[in-house]
Amino acid sequence: MAVLKLQSMPRHLYYRKIANSIATGKGIYDVLSSLDRDGVEYWFDDFQGNLLDDKYTLKESTGATTVAASTAILASTASDDKYAAFTGGSLNWFGNRHCLFQARAMVTSAAITETKFELGWHGAVAGSAGLLNNIITPTWVGTTQGVCFAYDADATNFPVWNACAYNATPTVRILYTSGTATATATKSLTQTAQTYVADVFKGQTIWAGGAYAKVLSNTTKVFTVDRWLPSCPPATSTFVVSNSYSTTAANSPTIPKINEYHTYTIKIESAVALYYIDGVQVAEIPAAVNAVTTGLTPWLFAQARGDGSENAILSVDYLLCMQSRET
Repeated sequence: MAVLKLQSMPRHLYYRKIANSIATGKGIYDVLSSLDRDGVEYWFDDFQGNLLDDKYTLKESTGATTVAASTAILASTASDDKYAAFTGGSLNWFGNRHCLFQARAMVTSAAITETKFELGWHGAVAGSAGLLNNIITPTWVGTTQGVCFAYDADATNFPVWNACAYNATPTVRILYTSGTATATATKSLTQTAQTYVADVFKGQTIWAGGAYAKVLSNTTKVFTVDRWLPSCPPATSTFVVSNSYSTTAANSPTIPKINEYHTYTIKIESAVALYYIDGVQVAEIPAAVNAVTTGLTPWLFAQARGDGSENAILSVDYLLCMQSRET
């Protein structure tokens, strides 16, 4: 008798409720429905062969995208702001169909400190010279819709992955920071060493002195939290802000490291963007897209930064896109 073998897939792959139900053994019908090709559009590219498929649209200044050893390699030249990038070549992915982007990728640049990378959704087939111009005071390239992970070495105080979206104005969530508290209260923590942009840590978890809390908002110096559990931490506590599975800088996947593969996923549910690294939700941005019926295309981008003496190289093991066939 033939045995039906289901394809293995990440637990958060299609509906958000899968991530909440797999561990308990519930929600198996949700998992099976995500495998239903009659109900789900599915695009997977393992980059076999030695050429990029002609369904993609290249966007390059001085750089190149090549395929080798089942990997798409985006490499800029060693000159400041030069880049290599590509889109999926069509605007066929929509928020009202709960579109999902996923790429397994690693940075192979010699110096991460002189690079910029973006992975996610772009609102134009032609692409652009990046989506986000500046993470510290966010400005978008043009008015094109986009939702992405972004790392930018030009943001010298925050050399970490960021969750980004554009809906009339840019929204950024910084995925990792750390420091020492100068004061704490029942629903706040104050630090003075760094100057933050308002609300870039909204929705993240802050850990301090054996306690943790959800960040409701932040000003340039102060985090406002819902409440500390189990109790308010000491005023001089070391703090970390991160939703990742590791709050240690050396191990956190929210800080890019050379020659390490990680899986980056963005799921858009209507207008809400959910960001995952290695299957762990690291950010959520509501109203992330201009309109749920506006088409998107997958987007991968590598750019030289700093003094331009290093190439920006992003190696992509696979690209996966999924969405419902129904609105």
